[in-house]
Amino acid sequence: MLEEHPCDVILICLPPEVDRRPFRETLLFAPNVKAILIEKPAGIDSHNAREAFDGLPVPVFIFHQMRLLPWAQQFRDTSEKWKDESPLVLEGNCYGKLFDQGIHILDLACWIFGRPPEKITEVVSEESPARLSEKAPLPFEWRIDKDHPGPLAIEIEAQWENGSKLRLNCGPAASAGWLDKNLKASNGENWIRLETQGTRSSAGDSGEQMSGSLSDYTAATAEVYNRLHSWLKEDQVRPDLPSLAEHLEQLEWCEKAIRFPNRKRYPRPTWLETDHPTLPILVVIPLSDHRGIAELCVRSWTQNQDCSADDFQLAIISNRETRSLGETLRPLLRPHDKLIHSDLPMAEMGQGDMEEYVIGIDSSDSEWIFLTEPHCEVPSDIVTELKKFFATSEAAGFCTGCIDKIESPWGHMEALYSEIGFDDWKEEGNWAKMIMRGFGIRRTAYKAAGGFRLRYGRFSEWLLAADLHKRGLYLDCAPAVKVIHHYTPNKPYLDEAIEEFVIGQARFVAEMPDSDRLPYFPLPQAEVPPPRELRQLFKAVAKSCQKNDIYLVAPTNQSSRRMFRLWLKREWNALRVRLLARWNPKKAFPNFCRYYETQNTLCFQKHYPAFAAKHQNTPVEVAETWSARKSQKSPLAESYEKETWNEHTFRWTKPLFGVLTSIPANNSTTLVLELPEGLIAIGANDVQCFTSWNLTPVLPSFREAEGSKGCFHLEFDLPPSTHSSPQWIAIAAKQVETDPTELRELGLPLSAIHLK
Repeated sequence: MLEEHPCDVILICLPPEVDRRPFRETLLFAPNVKAILIEKPAGIDSHNAREAFDGLPVPVFIFHQMRLLPWAQQFRDTSEKWKDESPLVLEGNCYGKLFDQGIHILDLACWIFGRPPEKITEVVSEESPARLSEKAPLPFEWRIDKDHPGPLAIEIEAQWENGSKLRLNCGPAASAGWLDKNLKASNGENWIRLETQGTRSSAGDSGEQMSGSLSDYTAATAEVYNRLHSWLKEDQVRPDLPSLAEHLEQLEWCEKAIRFPNRKRYPRPTWLETDHPTLPILVVIPLSDHRGIAELCVRSWTQNQDCSADDFQLAIISNRETRSLGETLRPLLRPHDKLIHSDLPMAEMGQGDMEEYVIGIDSSDSEWIFLTEPHCEVPSDIVTELKKFFATSEAAGFCTGCIDKIESPWGHMEALYSEIGFDDWKEEGNWAKMIMRGFGIRRTAYKAAGGFRLRYGRFSEWLLAADLHKRGLYLDCAPAVKVIHHYTPNKPYLDEAIEEFVIGQARFVAEMPDSDRLPYFPLPQAEVPPPRELRQLFKAVAKSCQKNDIYLVAPTNQSSRRMFRLWLKREWNALRVRLLARWNPKKAFPNFCRYYETQNTLCFQKHYPAFAAKHQNTPVEVAETWSARKSQKSPLAESYEKETWNEHTFRWTKPLFGVLTSIPANNSTTLVLELPEGLIAIGANDVQCFTSWNLTPVLPSFREAEGSKGCFHLEFDLPPSTHSSPQWIAIAAKQVETDPTELRELGLPLSAIHLK
């Protein structure tokens, strides 16, 4: 690439685990290269970085655009002024690991003092995610970083010769997220804190507070290149970026901190304090969903284990419908196993067998509990592996590995679908671990989370996982613990299984406020109609547009028709699964995914009638100061089918959104849309605005962007409103001469909407 496209500056931005040393040979013989920029860290360790880049014939800089942000410069000036008067205390916090975000914070500290602290006085480091979670519940989106070396979390105290101190705290408990890293300087009387979007300070002589936005990082990045260009071409001031020597010194300091001889750890999780390893593992198996293989299941536990008989105890739970089945299993049980006949009737649809699990859990005092299903066999080493994981892991609970037992085409499809789920569930740090085919949990943790919320039926297994995570009780995956899972025999069974789960989910969504539900359980996506008033306006707009060769698809609000389309979509995809799964599973699987998702939506709308209204973006009454977020979808987005015209082009025109406005009666106003520059190219006749009080189309006027916003304006001069009550405005647009194979999402990419 360097031979074909000679350049002055090279930017190297690679994952830490990539060995940089092979680049050295190329860089030594690249005569046009005048400087090299490297994203932090420059290597997996200081030795690797030194071998790759030290001694090159051109300057090597470390990319850190935060140094060039205006509020970072203000922070440095204030801190340097204070440190000349008295010792400073610097406190840095970041979400990532020491060799990820931590080295960014360390570089800012070195930027002020010119070097890392001379003496490290205390280090607390932690590799166990369970102990991290006990200290503070892990953020919802946190996952274990396996790319950067070092512990998951570290707290370092160090000091410079003049008495100034650095307290560096890296890890998920240190800050709220990736954009929350910060460095605070204090002289005992005043403080100033450098954040990603500005500075905050106490009252006093610390200077005026500054604020910025993420767009300033783009400008700072450009400034890095501009200053390098000026330095290389015009021999101006050297850019204020860390040199390779500075960065190597910082890497060596981090390695020294990780090897600190008297490192401390976070305390053991409290849920381990009541472990009773002398008690047997309690294995709970309800019989409700036995699928005709309960005997195989029980035999695999009682007659095929390579452990002591006292290492575990079975609790088999039956109800009125499965009582006779339970009696046929009694001869297979050992003396200390339990067969518990409950007086519960066969669980109603949606309840599943969760009450039977609770009966089994309450039948013993064992601290170690394993929940499984009656259609799962187990290998001979499962108890041995369970004991090993319970005894060596600090996790509050764990899901298991799975050996597929496929006996039907539908079972094959479900196994492929589950495999995708297990890829997520096995991810370290992911809260979503609960799957009943095999789940281990400590009794102390189970009680701390409140146990299963039986009101929500089968859905309560996922609720337990969320409740554990919210309380800082860490869930893991034990891949060595495996169950042999017999998959679904046919479609009717899978239909019921999905509906059973969704019944509890719909009830939970209906009863819980967003604050209790999010971010764990967002609303599923669904096709919903726009508001009635907007549909009326849309029909009038469609009639008006048709005169100008602009065709709109009329919306429908008939719930029965919508449900019928979903039913038809489900059955069509199910038919393709039946025809293809046996002979070509790979080709049938996309149809199975569509079947599964459609059945889920059907059941949700069936059991939660208010779903459509709750899912729909609630119209916002526009005031003069209101603006829309970029991510906000309009009530009409994705509500209508795309239309294909002719063979070579398609022409579509849609109401891109509807805005509910409050305009004083007999007053005119201007509706302003801010569109990101360069995303679309439209003409005045391609966009029209309609109001519910005047159906004459209003064409836009264009105004170029001002400053660096990177957007341009469409302005619609609206006629005076005839009513003071809120009214709808609809925007329709036409796109022509488009490649018919191109897929387009409906909706105009807006930066903001406002009235002026």
